[in-house]
Amino acid sequence: MTVKKEKISLRLMMLVAMPDMDPSIRGLFQQEGISVYYRFNAEGTASSRILKTLGLDSSDRILYCSYLTGRKAHVLMRKIRLRLHMGKGANGIACTVPLDAASQSMLKIARQMDPTSLNNIQVHSSQKEKESMNAEHSLIVSITNRGYIQDVVQTARQAGAHGGTVLHSFRVSDQSMTAIFGLDPEEEKEVLMMIVAADRKNDILLAISSAFGMSTPAKGLVFSMPVDETSGYEEYEEIE
Repeated sequence: MTVKKEKISLRLMMLVAMPDMDPSIRGLFQQEGISVYYRFNAEGTASSRILKTLGLDSSDRILYCSYLTGRKAHVLMRKIRLRLHMGKGANGIACTVPLDAASQSMLKIARQMDPTSLNNIQVHSSQKEKESMNAEHSLIVSITNRGYIQDVVQTARQAGAHGGTVLHSFRVSDQSMTAIFGLDPEEEKEVLMMIVAADRKNDILLAISSAFGMSTPAKGLVFSMPVDETSGYEEYEEIE
């Protein structure tokens, strides 16, 4: 018997807010079942004059990221607007970005946070999203435990990638994800971002996922999202 796979869309949700909003954001995520997310320390770029006008005494920010099904992302964005009052004053900003590929572990975790999804799922983009996706480049994001980033970079290069940018983050997971996927409640992670040519994307995703996936000590996840335009990447290709 053929098992039918549900085609779902995946989103990367990004939220930037003031540090004093951290308890409210964590509380909202907990209530909405967002049981895995990443937390980055960041800095705003507003001038001192603008900060003073807004009544702010610091440019410190926190960036939160999570990967969700399209349905779950839509529901969460609505709750963010209503509960956190995003867009009013200087509370912060949130957005979602469609993903065009993701590892199976990411699909399983996203499905776990959205009980309406079926067991057998695969990444799917709407026709409108497909039309907006540039066919030439993608942004690949790899997230692994600390200490593996140089090996990930080397593996990506061997599969056809150029250089990338490394970020440091903490992943926050609740007890349900610890029990199901073996994720630590709070763990330091290393994030590698790379712009790659479309014809190399799948090879790079497969190489990273195979060598540093959730079944390995690196406990890695990897996904990609479409890139509309690039500047500077062409020079890398010309050097080769």
